[in-house]
Amino acid sequence: MKEYVEASPDGAGVPVFLYIDDPEFDLKKYQVSVGFSCRVVVNIENDVVKEGITVPLSAVVFDNKLNSKSVFVYNPSTQKVEQRRITDEGVIVGRNDLIVEGDVKAGEQVVSAGASYLVDGQQVKVLTD
Repeated sequence: MKEYVEASPDGAGVPVFLYIDDPEFDLKKYQVSVGFSCRVVVNIENDVVKEGITVPLSAVVFDNKLNSKSVFVYNPSTQKVEQRRITDEGVIVGRNDLIVEGDVKAGEQVVSAGASYLVDGQQVKVLTD
């Protein structure tokens, strides 16, 4: 990446050049055209993140009783959350992701909104994926 833009100064968006190299992509099926809006997910690997996983800062809850930090992980088979202990060294990636280690694995769904109101084993409904 050569350039990084915080936000579009005029609200019109940020220009991105997208190259689709998937031979199975059907341009007629998806009707992609110049000027369309899209959501872009960028995975950036670096040495810092390889030593742990990242979770949103809003997902981290401090438990006064245990004197430790934790996150709530959603279990899709039970539709309940499980409280998991984590540790961190205060390393923030980007604007709002914290590198953590502990009882949470990459790929698990971590609650990022309202986590401080949850209790271990509480049944929840996922509003968005």
